[in-house]
Amino acid sequence: MESHEQMNVAVDVGGGRQLDVELAGTDHLWVMIGSGFAVIDLWLRSGEHLIDMRLRVRQTAGGFEVAVDRGDSHKGWWNAEGAPRLRITIDQPARMAQVAASVGAGQDFQEVLLGRTAI
Repeated sequence: MESHEQMNVAVDVGGGRQLDVELAGTDHLWVMIGSGFAVIDLWLRSGEHLIDMRLRVRQTAGGFEVAVDRGDSHKGWWNAEGAPRLRITIDQPARMAQVAASVGAGQDFQEVLLGRTAI
């Protein structure tokens, strides 16, 4: 029989900031981050064959942005403004969401609209 261990932690850090973490099985981590946090860094430590990665999730005026880089402990692949990004923009009055991906900065900037959907 397969064993699934689970652990839940809820933390209230004051000022309306709260987070919940759940270890759901041996390789699944679930995190809920409430309001009051503008930037969240998630470090993914690699095994032997991959490199460490950082995912930075940032709330923007119109939605969220996810940037990927190697982080502060390694030389980045791109300058800070040029890291690969996934932007999710929410237009509440129009009840629409839009997703775009981008990389680079200045003359090397490239962006692709991935899609739109009603919300």
